[in-house]
Amino acid sequence: MRFSARTFSKSPVCTLCARLEVRVRVFNERVLPGDYPFVLVDALFIKSREDERVVRRAALILSGVRSDGYRELLGVQIGDSENFVTCDKTFQWLKACGLKGVLFVVSDEHSGLTQAIAKQFQGATRQRCQVHLMRNLL
Repeated sequence: MRFSARTFSKSPVCTLCARLEVRVRVFNERVLPGDYPFVLVDALFIKSREDERVVRRAALILSGVRSDGYRELLGVQIGDSENFVTCDKTFQWLKACGLKGVLFVVSDEHSGLTQAIAKQFQGATRQRCQVHLMRNLL
């Protein structure tokens, strides 16, 4: 069955979004157990509605590899871009959830992101994402 935008009214969509928002909040507020020596961070740019207009926002997606080798999604935060303020707040939030033991961070080369990594994960090695490096080279 194919659906179009006209298939759903606003009311069920709003109800679904409200339920999803609760689940995302619970997920993002959980305690992170153990050490995460490897952290990977990147942004996915999305369009969202804000004050009756559509704006472009950055969804910072963070994953980590625990010391037992298990990889998991650490959290998702929405911000204006990969600037220092957004990334710094995001890393502070993760540390408040229990993120610790970070030795290695993989990210792209955005200056705000690299500055926030240097501030929040002092002593950790930052590696440039090889996918981003190859895209830039091509």
